[in-house]
Amino acid sequence: MSFHNNSKLIKRILLGTGIIGIGIIISVYILYRRVSTNTDLLLTTVENQASMSLKNVKHSAIKEGFKQWDLDAESAQLVELGKKMILEKPSVIFYLENGENIRMKADEGILSIETNDIGVTGNVVISRGEVTLETQALQYLSKKRVLSITTPVEISGSMFDLRADAMEYDLDTEITSFNGNVKGNLRENVSL
Repeated sequence: MSFHNNSKLIKRILLGTGIIGIGIIISVYILYRRVSTNTDLLLTTVENQASMSLKNVKHSAIKEGFKQWDLDAESAQLVELGKKMILEKPSVIFYLENGENIRMKADEGILSIETNDIGVTGNVVISRGEVTLETQALQYLSKKRVLSITTPVEISGSMFDLRADAMEYDLDTEITSFNGNVKGNLRENVSL
């Protein structure tokens, strides 16, 4: 009787193990089918695991033989399968057709590798000669070569200071547009 009970116990264990094994195989198959047919889920899964960290990043954009800008950053994280770069302490030099340049620094930013658009936030400072601009966020739209600012901006130089709620600067035409609560002071060197 003891041998018969042990035999039944072994059969039950083997049957239970077989059922669990088949259940695992079916679960893996269903999960595989779900991931392989749902591309968004597949991209999210790969995206979360495909990040790369870089130190002392340097990147340039050249269009039709003309250097558009040079970018330096303390560090960067590649995300979205290498389509975007999250930047720490980015510094960008924008080159103008007349040979001058505009320098920009910020706390953090995002570079779109596909479009060369740049978005920066946190203590954004732009300088051109003696003129300095300060704001909290800025977008560089590469296709239009425009600096777009939708946060309050302060510009100062030796002859003026200016404040506005928003601003846009075209790097090709060098035309600046200000919007919302535009206020400023002009100073003139007067000798008596």
